[in-house]
Amino acid sequence: MGFDKEIEFEFPKGKNIIPKLKDIISNEFNDDKSLKLTEFEIARIDYHFKSNEITLKHDNSKYAANTKKGKHGIFSFQKADGSLRFHVGDVAKTQIQEAFYSCLDTYACTIIANRTPKLWDIKRKLSVREAARLQGFPDKFIFPVSNNQAYTVRKFRCCTW
Repeated sequence: MGFDKEIEFEFPKGKNIIPKLKDIISNEFNDDKSLKLTEFEIARIDYHFKSNEITLKHDNSKYAANTKKGKHGIFSFQKADGSLRFHVGDVAKTQIQEAFYSCLDTYACTIIANRTPKLWDIKRKLSVREAARLQGFPDKFIFPVSNNQAYTVRKFRCCTW
């Protein structure tokens, strides 16, 4: 953690618990249309869970044959922590990750630059407030920037308590 000026700060003491994402999720955001996953994403997720396969190949016929998706296909894979990963490539997951979805029962969510964290089990993205909670910010913390910028805020001086 870094600050651009000298302040008095002490790291909080741990509570010796294993938190899960459901601990920071608010049902108040479930009806927010801007946070809903697209129909395409929901269809892919539903297709994955209709199968009993751990790794599943998806239909790649809609992609041009000369593209990576068209040539190698899209695979989905559910990790041991419950998260769901979509990748371009072979069954061994050696190609690039295309999408990543966490779930309420996992302990962590992946925040990737320029990607809003998403949850497959409630079929929506994390809100800015939930993403802030995930990073340890209190609810009273204010981000005076756009939602897109708030997901990736890196410096305290652009935010206020």
